[in-house]
Parts: sequence; structure tokens; C-alpha cells
Amino acid sequence: MSDIRNSMTPTKRMAKLLAEMHYYYAKELIARLGPEEGRAAISAALKNMANSRIAAMKQDAIEQGLTPSGKAVYKKIKDFPTPDWDRDKNGKVSYCPMAETWATYEDGVEIGGLYCAIDYDLYAGFGMELKRPECLGEGGTCCDFQPKEL
Repeated sequence: MSDIRNSMTPTKRMAKLLAEMHYYYAKELIARLGPEEGRAAISAALKNMANSRIAAMKQDAIEQGLTPSGKAVYKKIKDFPTPDWDRDKNGKVSYCPMAETWATYEDGVEIGGLYCAIDYDLYAGFGMELKRPECLGEGGTCCDFQPKEL
């Protein structure tokens, strides 16, 4: 059952809504296509989404007179606002509304983790290699983003 409440900030509600949308679409694809084909379809769709987002963010950067690469530019033109995420001074995320939503479903962590893989493509699109030894969406205790510019 949905954990979205009107009393939440708009960005938190939208993040949770996106998490639920991903959950239900992904669950249906896996059910209809089987685990292997379903996961492959989800990964392909997320890669296409990442490529579209990268192209739009790069265009945004160019229109702002920025070189569309690197961590500083990515952070400045990132298209997904995350003010409701809790981060420490090193950028480790200890709370994510999307992961919180996925955790309310029995198979939500497994399905939610499929979505979180999009971050690798997004960082790569801006000339970075992302290492993330832990991810809330995959059941970790935090999201430990460790991007390295190439």
C-alpha cells in the first residue's frame, strides 16, 4: 500500500510516486516476461531513460555556458531534486524516500535496486565512474556515492 501522504513536501511525494511507478511497472514486466527477460527489459528502459536525461542535462549545461562534464556541472544541472534526502558532510545518503517506499513491499528492495542502477549511466554520461559500495535501494544502510572523474 502506498506510503505517500499529502503532508509530505512536494519533492518527497514525487520521489515516492516515481518509486511506486517503477515498482509496479517493474513487477508487471517481471511477472509477464519472467525474471531474466523482465529484468533485461527494465534495464534497457532505464538505460534509454538515462540517455534521454543525459542529453537534456547536457543541453541545459550548454545553454548556461557550461562544459557538460564533471561532478561540479552534473551537480549544478542535475534534473532530479533531492532536498528530502539526508546526507552527511561526505555525501553519504542515510535516507532516501524512494528506498523507504520500496522497503514497504515484500519484494520492493529487489525491484527498487534495479532502478538505482540508473545512477551509473548518469554519472558516466558526465565523464565519471561511479562506485557505490552500498545502496539504500538495494537494502544497504546508506548510499555511498563515490564518483571519480575520468
